Amino acid sequence: MVLHWGDPARHLSPEALVKANLSGCARAVFGRSWIHYHRPTHHLTLAVDTLGLFPILIAQRAFHTYIATDALALSQLLGEQAHADDDALLELLAYGQLLGERSTLAACQHLHAATVYQIDASGNYQIAHAAPFYLPQENYSEQEALDALVAAVDLEFKRDPDALIPIGGDLESRLLLAAAYANGHRPRLLSYGTKTTPWLPQVNEIADWMGTELYTGYLDEHQFASAQISTAQLGGGEVPLNHHHALISAELVARTRGATLVNSIGAEIFCGMYYERGMPGASLPGLGTLSGFRNNRLRAAQRYAMETFNATLDPFLRAVPALEERFRQRLQLRLEVYQAQALSASQFIDAVYLGERIRRFNVAGQQLLARDYGRAHPFLDEMVLTTLAGLPLSKRLGGRFYRYALQRLNPTLAKMPVSPEHASLWCNLPPSGWSSWHSSPQSNTETPTQNMAYLRLQTALLHTGLSEAESQSGAQNLLRQSGHTQTAHYAGVLDAFVLWHLYLGQQHAACAA
Repeated sequence: MVLHWGDPARHLSPEALVKANLSGCARAVFGRSWIHYHRPTHHLTLAVDTLGLFPILIAQRAFHTYIATDALALSQLLGEQAHADDDALLELLAYGQLLGERSTLAACQHLHAATVYQIDASGNYQIAHAAPFYLPQENYSEQEALDALVAAVDLEFKRDPDALIPIGGDLESRLLLAAAYANGHRPRLLSYGTKTTPWLPQVNEIADWMGTELYTGYLDEHQFASAQISTAQLGGGEVPLNHHHALISAELVARTRGATLVNSIGAEIFCGMYYERGMPGASLPGLGTLSGFRNNRLRAAQRYAMETFNATLDPFLRAVPALEERFRQRLQLRLEVYQAQALSASQFIDAVYLGERIRRFNVAGQQLLARDYGRAHPFLDEMVLTTLAGLPLSKRLGGRFYRYALQRLNPTLAKMPVSPEHASLWCNLPPSGWSSWHSSPQSNTETPTQNMAYLRLQTALLHTGLSEAESQSGAQNLLRQSGHTQTAHYAGVLDAFVLWHLYLGQQHAACAA
């Protein structure tokens, strides 16, 4: 028996998979994760897709192995044995995401990309971890890269003609739309935001001009409040409640449920934004400062990769200075995994982005939608990755290639304005007042939610070995952080994790009843 799931456009032959597995050649494939149960021997083999876009989570308990595709499903299998992982809460606060195989469930693994896991009839298991995925160091022209992207988008819509393109103010989602039109497809569009979101009028204009159907969800603080529980549960406590996603608008989901979302996840790596963030002098006018990326400056690249986490890590460590060595070392050790076999600094940076940022941060947000939507990622197609990685770095910076590609495919669409800030649908701040206890940071009135967040945070800090006084001080310092972005981050993470913890407690009570 073979189960496989993932990108609808990616083909997997169960017969070939079984043959390879029985001959000892089991391997991961692009775009689809799989499980093979060999009934005669009661041998189970599973493999996460090459990039880890379609996760598998594992929990070993006594003589039982539990397997699921997300934390919520795994918690339901574990029942009373499911407990929130306090270390995960601290990682989310410190790094803005989880790293490696950490799960929000204690003693559970979120398997690495391309992991092959085998279990025999006696319960013995073997794990084969793949090396990080490195982009090929080959040369390709802009036309070859454009052809690969157009072909990948074409395949998605051939497999599912009713697929939707989520579109915002960003360049990448518009490029997907242009690529679909280039092959004669007329995809429907999906968008959402607040009444003041700058790109919604632009998206309406695009839909009108192209004569395509547009589904729009308008988000307000009441919808954020009503969606908190479902977000915390479906996200397994991993997705902060201050992030935008389609589930916040129940009406939007009701009108579009069951469709495949052809999205632009992964595109950031190829417009240079990942290079430009957090590194002084790495903006587009300073191309000369990036020359070291072509000369194996791996140490500088690792320092730069660490700096991309500083927006959340530095404030966290200022609040809890006793944990500085622990959390900086944890991050450094994760990054060293990608440095070992990288042939150049740019290859290292790309591997980190694919292996940690995409696989854990972006996929966590995508997993929220798995109950209601299929998902497809043309920018993470194998040939698209190969050809875009083969462009000169200068073409990737500032969205140069994307602007070239959009101009070639659809000059009219290319002329329409692009929102420069927070243009993507996937990660934005909600309306002010969404959090029940952070809407008035200076208030001395504590609410039940704030008390639970404080106690949960203090408990997590105690588990690191800090004294009670240090844990109390650290928790207080974190909750008093000033600044809208920091406040929203801590509130979003803590609210999600507290609700996740409460859900697991309710599950325990139901099992005991």
